[in-house]
Order: sequence, then C-alpha cells, then structure tokens
Amino acid sequence: ALEYRELVYVFFFFQAEDGIRDFCLSRGLGDVYKRQVLTIPHDMIIVELNSQGRYLPYFLSHLSHVLNEVYEDAQLYPYLFEAIDKTYFTQNLSQQAAGLLEYHLKAQVDEFKYLQYVSSIVHAENTTTITNTILRDIEEDLCLSLFTRDTRNLKYLEKLLISLVGHPQIEVRDYAIVLLNSLYDGIDWQMRGPYKTRISNCGKEFVLEVLLTEETNEQNLYVLLNCFSFDKESNSSAITYHKPKITHITDPEKHTKYLYLVLDFGLFPRCGFFDWKIVRLDKNGKFASIYLGGEEKLKSESQLDLSKTDTRQYSTRPLQGRIVVQPSFVKEMQIHEIFVDLEDSEFDAEGKLTKVGNFQKVRENLSSYKSSGINCLYLMGVLELSLIHI
Repeated sequence: ALEYRELVYVFFFFQAEDGIRDFCLSRGLGDVYKRQVLTIPHDMIIVELNSQGRYLPYFLSHLSHVLNEVYEDAQLYPYLFEAIDKTYFTQNLSQQAAGLLEYHLKAQVDEFKYLQYVSSIVHAENTTTITNTILRDIEEDLCLSLFTRDTRNLKYLEKLLISLVGHPQIEVRDYAIVLLNSLYDGIDWQMRGPYKTRISNCGKEFVLEVLLTEETNEQNLYVLLNCFSFDKESNSSAITYHKPKITHITDPEKHTKYLYLVLDFGLFPRCGFFDWKIVRLDKNGKFASIYLGGEEKLKSESQLDLSKTDTRQYSTRPLQGRIVVQPSFVKEMQIHEIFVDLEDSEFDAEGKLTKVGNFQKVRENLSSYKSSGINCLYLMGVLELSLIHI
C-alpha cells in the first residue's frame, strides 16, 4: 500500500544568466544563477516507480510541461513524441497525469473488502450476477492494483481468485483463471485476448515484424515491450515504449497496401517471457490497443437466440504476442521421464508397492543415465512423495 501521500518532492533548478560564459572574478553565485523551484507530488513519483513503465509517458509529460512553463525556451517533451505533435501531446498527457493518478489510487482491497467480495459471491442469486457484476468489480480493482503494483491489494485479490478457481460454475472458473493469469503476468494485456505465442532461444535474433493495413495512422504507432531487464544481473521487469521502423509495401495480387513494422532489439539476452503489444496514441492521450480481425461471423441457426436482435460474434483480438525464450542448448537435450517412487522400489507377490524410491537412488543412477545418452531427467510424481521418502 502507498503511504505518506501528503509528502511533496521539491526539485531545485539553476539557470545561468546571460553572460555566464564571460570570465569575471567579481561576480558571485547570487548574480549568476536564477533559482527555480519545482514541486512534484509524492504519489506521482511513487506510482511512476511502481508502475514499471506504464505511467512513464504521463510522468515525463507532466515534468516536461512544468519545466516548459518555468523555462520559456526549454521546449522539452518525452522522447516518444519525436515524430508527432510534441506540444499537443505533452500538454495533453500532462493534464491527464493527475487524474490518472487519482483514478488508479482509488483501489483499496483490504481484509474488509475481501470479506465483502466473499460474502457477495456466496450469497449471489445466480452465476450471471457473479460474472457480470462481482467479477467485473474484481477485474477493475485488479487492473488498478497492477498499475500501481500495490502489494497489499494484489495479495487479497490473489487469495480471492484462487478460491474462485474451485467454483462449481465453469463460467466463474474461466473468468477467475483469466484474471489470475493477468495477476501473475503483472499486466492486464491478456484480459481482452490471448497472446500469439512463439518459441525462441537465448542468443537468437530478437526482431519483431508486424503487418498492418495502410489505413492505420502510422505516426502514432508504438510497440510496448514487457520483459525482464536485458541486464542478466537484474531480476526486475518493466514496460518500455518503442517507435518501430515503418515501411509501405503493396501486395500486387490483392492490390492491398500494408504498413510493415520492424523493431530490432538485437539478441535475446536471457531466458523468460518477452511480451509485446502494438498500440496507438489517440487524440485523447490514451494508448489504445490495435485489434485484428473485425469480420462479423453469423452464428449457426441452432445457436441463434431469437430473443436477441444482435446475433453476431466479433472475432477481433488485440495485436499482441509472447515470445518464450528457452536456453540455447534446449534442442540438444535428451529428456527422459522417471518416476522417483519407482527408483529402487520393491513389490510383493500381489504387485503391491512395498518399498518406495527416493532421490538418493536417482542420484546414484545418474552415471548410468548419462552413459545411455540421456542429459536431462524429468522427475515424475515428486509432489506426491512424503517427506520421509525424500
């Protein structure tokens, strides 16, 4: 939870007067520098540090806007706005910074609210009430808490969602699993659609290539990357914003024009998940997802609900993906599955297991497995072993 919200950070900026480059021993510091004081709310800095990059464009816009008011000739703006209307978007996102901060700080999930959620679910009249009302409120609290990385909120939400995975209704279980996956991802991207996933290896080229229809406004397109730091010594993750290289291409057969987006990150520096997402910065200063598909599919007659006027299904999904990066040697691995409790086990005449295997026997057999060409063991049944057998 965030505390001490009444605190304010104060920054002092010193600006040289005209003539500072002239060498003059008689001038003192009081004559040379103009003092400027800039105050930034404590919450704004804390949320910026905790948001893992999500609040960065708004924080930088606010900081740039305030500095531009202090220094008339500064013309500062976030690096993201290099190719677009810098002044407009800097002022726009600066104005939204405080409102966005207040909105995301309103989520307060404590013991009392947790018990309220539990009571509401237990006494809900039907499944629809849970999925359309209660779980949507939980989803909002989760999105707000993920943005600020409020550990207290996330602790109670995790506890609540895990319990809902065992709910008797499949709709509730599915909804809870989606929210729980987002909680463990640390970001809400998969709430509106799954990732398009591919596999790669550490040390291989990390190049994103995306094809979009030319109607998309190319100037306001960005690639968001969510992954662990490229520094192998760091265990922290962050969301970073990138401007892709865009090329116009044409399909001569379909007579269709496309935007070819390319972003080269070099080589995969480490194993893990590398999640990406294509977004557009709209005129309202929001980074909106770009959706693919768009075609309307009519349900089969057997699925039609004549009580509803709209019988269409929309097959759109966010343009986003996940690259699962494995160790470089994974393709050379010869994996062998073994049941730990069968290593050095014994059975009686009726086939009943009388002696259970253990890890010590697995260790003793390692040289034998290695001589057979096996260089990786997958241990089965480990979680079922009693501590006395381990």
